[in-house]
Amino acid sequence: GVSADMTGDDLRTAFGAYGTVSKVELKETFAYVFMASGGTRAHDEMNGARVGPLQHRIRVEWARSVAR
Repeated sequence: GVSADMTGDDLRTAFGAYGTVSKVELKETFAYVFMASGGTRAHDEMNGARVGPLQHRIRVEWARSVAR
């Protein structure tokens, strides 16, 4: 979960501390952060972290597909 004040650059910087961020797709209330390396560590360390200008807490989850 992300807040409206957060930018892709905010997320890239925060997650980049744990590995290589290959892409960030920012949606309205969530974002996909694609990691080329360090994804597991970023997942573990960033859940509950404060990010962005207003330092809102984020919730980090693994992406999952929905079978149709």
